[in-house]
Amino acid sequence: MKKVFSLYVVFFFFALGLNATEPDYEKDIKTSFSVSCKAMDVILIGIEDGVSKRYSGIQDVWDEYFSIGKMFNINVSFTETYMTYYLNFNIPALGIIASWDVNGIGNRDIKNVSFNKNRIFFSSRYVTPYDLELERYYKDDWQFKLDGSWGNSSYIVTANCMSMPITYKEFLENIKDKNLNNGFRVNK
Repeated sequence: MKKVFSLYVVFFFFALGLNATEPDYEKDIKTSFSVSCKAMDVILIGIEDGVSKRYSGIQDVWDEYFSIGKMFNINVSFTETYMTYYLNFNIPALGIIASWDVNGIGNRDIKNVSFNKNRIFFSSRYVTPYDLELERYYKDDWQFKLDGSWGNSSYIVTANCMSMPITYKEFLENIKDKNLNNGFRVNK
């Protein structure tokens, strides 16, 4: 009798162990949010044939109507499935598209990535280098700064981004411990 009972106990815990370690193939984590920003200042200067020039935008990259006072969106999405994850950061009006994945394929030229409750920062050193920073200054209001270069020109864009959505906190939880820095982990 003890043998039969022992076999049932062993079988029960064995079956329980199999079910406990089996991954949930159906569980997908998806988080996305947008924050609206107002351009406070736009400076784009360059030099051509020894003469300094000011520009209003970068043709075929920036929205042709982008200027001081214009509203633009920052769109962020994160998707995680059983085997992989994808993070996309997109500012259509400024031609910014940054993507990360579990293998680091999309983020090879993106450095110093930081997503935390008070700051978003990353640098791109691809064809057109830039630094992008969002920093919380009051409750859910953030200040935005983008500076970089394009050919023989340099630019700085500043903006005020009001009302960061509550889903940003959920987003931070979902990306915790993900490789967004080619070997480094996301800050808490």
